[in-house]
Amino acid sequence: MVVFRGQSIRHVVLTEIGVLLTLLCGVSAGGETLLHLRAGAHPDSSNPQGAVTFEGKYYPPVSPRLEFSTRIDRPFNRYENFSVPFLKGQIQFSLLPARQTGEVRNTELELRPYLSVLALDRWSTDGARGRAGANVVVRHLFSPLLTAQFEVAPWLELSQFRASPEGREFPIFGFSQKLTVEASYRNLFLELVFLTQQSRRTLWRNDWGVQQRLGYRFSPSIQAGLAHDYVSPRLDESTGRIRSLAFYDARVSRIALFGEFLL
Repeated sequence: MVVFRGQSIRHVVLTEIGVLLTLLCGVSAGGETLLHLRAGAHPDSSNPQGAVTFEGKYYPPVSPRLEFSTRIDRPFNRYENFSVPFLKGQIQFSLLPARQTGEVRNTELELRPYLSVLALDRWSTDGARGRAGANVVVRHLFSPLLTAQFEVAPWLELSQFRASPEGREFPIFGFSQKLTVEASYRNLFLELVFLTQQSRRTLWRNDWGVQQRLGYRFSPSIQAGLAHDYVSPRLDESTGRIRSLAFYDARVSRIALFGEFLL
């Protein structure tokens, strides 16, 4: 692939911006900072595609609660570039604060409008892309050992071009849903996540995914463990057929070690 000097410079600059913002999350005075580090690969030995992911979230000490986040992906292959999947700003409004009861059962309802820019490292080839949406979050504490959270988010996307150079269409709008269930026992926790997304430009696209995390909380601010991610479109673009729902595929799944640090 031929890379023009101007494109290379833009890629480096955008990547460094993402790296800088991530690092700033860790040294910002005041507020809270969450650092997430993950290293993993596909179980398929013929195509492992290993990578390290570094994600930073910063919550300034203001009300209502704000969140600024970004992520850096670095493949193990030294010939591949860094990627910056997103830079995101989000504000949280509590519509139904949690209420403590004698049975320790409570429900929270939040509205989280957000703005994000997507795939910064690919703006040279794909053009500028951004997304705006509003996430509605319902969280229920069944007991100190079991929590469930459901999120639904309609969104709109603006893109400089209709499709990527490879012919992949960029959506105009869509809906995302996410269900998270966490069970814990003392310092051990198991987190199960189910993801779906519907998006459209000229045709509807449906994506499905699952995530699992098994970890240990060393303290309220440090946790680590093992994670598995699987995300796949329901439509097989190579055959045009609907895929059956699956929870694991060695070619698509990613197994990783992760660590989270709250500063």
